[in-house]
Amino acid sequence: MLSCQAFHPSCLCQEPVYTFCPVPHGVCEPLECNTWKQVEEARKSMNFMERVLEELTKEFLEEKARNQDNKPDDNEEGKRLSEDKEGDGFSLSLDVQRFSPEELNVKVLGRKVLVTGKHEKKSDDSSGSSSYKYEEFRREFQLSEDVDAEALNCCLSQDGRLKVQAPRLALPAVNERTCAR
Repeated sequence: MLSCQAFHPSCLCQEPVYTFCPVPHGVCEPLECNTWKQVEEARKSMNFMERVLEELTKEFLEEKARNQDNKPDDNEEGKRLSEDKEGDGFSLSLDVQRFSPEELNVKVLGRKVLVTGKHEKKSDDSSGSSSYKYEEFRREFQLSEDVDAEALNCCLSQDGRLKVQAPRLALPAVNERTCAR
């Protein structure tokens, strides 16, 4: 004996089922077929999105691990702010090896030093897919009052470190005088 439970709903929609005795068809049967098709399409889309998300997560974690391996033991992305050995000025060093000299900018705004960098990388492969990477940073440093902001100097070392230095202001000459008693 034939039973409706023996057929999966999606099978009912694909081909008509003929029986020996007439079976009443429901009014909602076409809607049910469309619903099952949409559910199957949604399931395929979800599986695809899940695979894409897994790949992106894996790529992100690999990039993060690679960046942490290249990072020095300093607190903020290779930043090292320190006084000169003799205490005669302002000095800092930033790890900017991922940026070319043209992508870096150092500005002095009053008593503030602003260091920025922007990097864009676009690549296309032979399969027709492309990738785009944009990286930007901005760091601000306040100069103390005893530092000569006009004499600020910066240079980029071979190992990818940007060094910014400024000397202390020269103390005004003290006129020698004797007090009469």
